[in-house]
Amino acid sequence: MYDALKQTFDRIVPLSDADWAFALPLFKYVEYKKGELILQEGEVHHHTIFVIAGALRIYNFNGNKESIRNIFLENSMFNESGSYFLKKPSLFNIDAIEATKAFIMHRNDAEVLFSHSIQLATLGRRFVEYALATVVERNNELTSLDGKARYLKLLKEKPHIFQRVPQYMIASYLGITPEALSRIRKEIAG
Repeated sequence: MYDALKQTFDRIVPLSDADWAFALPLFKYVEYKKGELILQEGEVHHHTIFVIAGALRIYNFNGNKESIRNIFLENSMFNESGSYFLKKPSLFNIDAIEATKAFIMHRNDAEVLFSHSIQLATLGRRFVEYALATVVERNNELTSLDGKARYLKLLKEKPHIFQRVPQYMIASYLGITPEALSRIRKEIAG
């Protein structure tokens, strides 16, 4: 399991054996059952999650309508950034779409980790940059692309998601109704 974590991190910033020896004990391996609630709205999110296998989602409710902010598959890392960085109650929930294997790291351990060496500090900075870029990209998609364009982008970037995630969740992620998703898929299939 640690190999997948190491490969993911080494793509971001190659770490020395000494840095890995320091880092590994700070990660906690966890398994989530399908449907398991990991974070409930109103709780403070203290962990960054590194998905090794499976699928997680972050979402909230607008009235009784579920709105999925993002879906995370293998080799993804994330936290509920607003809650994590500001130490405020979350406006979102996180749960497992599939049985999921992951590593988590508590915010306090991350602070220790990223102060240990220049390479680890660079890794931490890149994580924050990635998180910010992901939020900005997602917001741009929702405000500048129509439902069909968002669908085509998702199909291009994560084609395997359609076999793993229920269609109603994909529709919610795309910001459209399941009926609109069905129409888009029929139109594209021609």
